[in-house]
Amino acid sequence: MSVLDKMRNSSDSFPVQALFAVVIASFVVWGVGGQGSTVAPVAEVDGHSITDVEFARAMRLATSRERQALDPEAQAALQQRVLTQLIQDMLVLDEAKRLGIEVSDDEIKRYIARLFKGDDGKYSKEQYDTYLTRTGTSASSFERQLYEDMMRSKVMAVVAQGARVSEQEVKRRFTEQETRLTLVYTRIPAAAFFPAIDITQAELDAFIASSADRIKTTYDAQFDRRFNDPRKATLRTILLRTDLPGVSKEDVKVRLEAVRAQLVAGGDFAEAARRWSEDLTAVNGGDLGVQADSQLDPAVTEAVFAVGAGQLTQIVETSRGYQLFLVEAVTDAKVTSLAEATPILAAELIKADRAPALAKTFSEELLAAWKAEGRPPLALIASKGLLPETAEDVTLTDPQVRGLGVAVELIADVKNVQAGAVLPEVYTIGEDLVIAQVTARAEPTQAEVDAQAGTVRARMQAMARMELIQAWQTDLVARADVVRYVQPGS
Repeated sequence: MSVLDKMRNSSDSFPVQALFAVVIASFVVWGVGGQGSTVAPVAEVDGHSITDVEFARAMRLATSRERQALDPEAQAALQQRVLTQLIQDMLVLDEAKRLGIEVSDDEIKRYIARLFKGDDGKYSKEQYDTYLTRTGTSASSFERQLYEDMMRSKVMAVVAQGARVSEQEVKRRFTEQETRLTLVYTRIPAAAFFPAIDITQAELDAFIASSADRIKTTYDAQFDRRFNDPRKATLRTILLRTDLPGVSKEDVKVRLEAVRAQLVAGGDFAEAARRWSEDLTAVNGGDLGVQADSQLDPAVTEAVFAVGAGQLTQIVETSRGYQLFLVEAVTDAKVTSLAEATPILAAELIKADRAPALAKTFSEELLAAWKAEGRPPLALIASKGLLPETAEDVTLTDPQVRGLGVAVELIADVKNVQAGAVLPEVYTIGEDLVIAQVTARAEPTQAEVDAQAGTVRARMQAMARMELIQAWQTDLVARADVVRYVQPGS
């Protein structure tokens, strides 16, 4: 028995017009109809051809709706979606005819009258003729297309009658949407067990000998971040700005030269910065901290590394004004070679391999203790340097938990427990293991459910109708004899 045959046993009413406008708009865009054919079919459906003319027209329209150019993969995916839509269109129309659904000439005329109106709100034949001329479509072709679209709309309205939403489902959905929970959880990262892992020299040597490629890959991936240390300078600065309205650059430079002269004579740089600098660091005596050469303006880099530790730079012009720097310390660039990094990385990789098993064992022990006590066993948690955390305003319809991330399995279990319950499993969220307890659960009252039930029911009913129609169309395609001649990217 087909999906439609099953659905027709339902008595739930559904107005044809509710779906009509949406379906008409959709199929007018696709432009399927008796528009001629060629000897090159793109697909055959129960012995009937979908022509390359129809497919090309639908592809042009579909592509024109995209807001950006499509790469080959996206273009191929769109091609398949368009062809699937054309196949479904043909099968839906055939099913409408098989069921004896009809669309009269008067229905078509009334729809055209509603579609093409003049300023007076009445049917305008002039507007209709203008549209036909602009689109290069004959009246007979356009009306034939409307006929087919209206036939599809009517049969899908029949199918949609089978979409039922019970009061229990409405209450369940609204309750899920409005329920708010508080979770207490502990995240158990594998890295927390690194300190407990002892590695002998023999184990380290054996790992290095057997895992050279893995160590090299890790080294390359972390080279810029860990092993290519740029030269750095610990700096203080005095800035006199020239990017302000009405400021004379010459006067500013003269002032900073005077300040530099005082510092060369033995003045305190930090005090001078607090007094004269117009940079935000002035309150901290111009302290810029440690700066890598790549972080500095090229002109500043040149001036800073031209002098040694404890020396003043020359005055440097930057986009903000004139600056003077005190170089408190300099660290030369250093590249840690693969040979130097190998024992470090080998130890880290060994720990990374062993730690997950330790984390799993501990998490199972922690879950058992948590369930037994009915609350977080703080001493056990703290023994691994961990802490319980709290997530408030957790919902049952959003898998994203603040502080945890996407927790699909955890949320699925949360739906079935009450306040005070420890969740039954150890969950893997991201790269960590997680144990959680529901400490508070607030559900909507019956009065709130009753007040919002109509809105929720309408939304669920619309979704159920669309899902049912899609399932029916998929069933039609599955039962049909369909041969596709167009493949992705062809």
